[in-house]
Amino acid sequence: SPQAPVRAAIGDQKMAEELALARKVNPAFQSSMRRLFGPRYQAAPVKTKTRVRAKLAADFGVEGVKFPGNTDMALSPDLAYKAGTLLDYVRGAVVCSIEADVVEGIKALDAHFRVVRIKNLHHHDATTVSGYRDVKVFVAYPVLAGGTRFHMICEVQLLLAGFSVVKESMHLLYGMKRGDFDDDDDDDDD
Repeated sequence: SPQAPVRAAIGDQKMAEELALARKVNPAFQSSMRRLFGPRYQAAPVKTKTRVRAKLAADFGVEGVKFPGNTDMALSPDLAYKAGTLLDYVRGAVVCSIEADVVEGIKALDAHFRVVRIKNLHHHDATTVSGYRDVKVFVAYPVLAGGTRFHMICEVQLLLAGFSVVKESMHLLYGMKRGDFDDDDDDDDD
């Protein structure tokens, strides 16, 4: 379609805006989480543009996009307006010793921020990858930029220590599966 390149450009612009905002929000968010959870908190980097494209293609089942095919993903008209739907541009994890620590983590987040979603992979109906489980808590993190107050949704994973080890051992394989190593990330050009 003749409008596909225009829609793709709009989508790439939206993604660039989300990533720029995430980079601005990330230091304050990480600092807030370290104050709240102390040494149990593990900061994560802001998602890369390559990973955002791959996740959007996977989440929305974009037809005609060969995975990982980053160029195809970037040009797909089906990804044009989806960049704002991701909730984990800014994220981190809290390692918990016991189940009660997970519950306390949720309570602590709820006491300090507006919790907008909880995704519980410990639920018996949850779909897991290789048995990995955690609780993802999405919070509305307050932001002041250019004199305007708003919120950015950020993710905090609460995971039991045993699953932290599983997560680390699965990370490389998972990254290869999702295509993280297909090109040198193009975040510097936005």
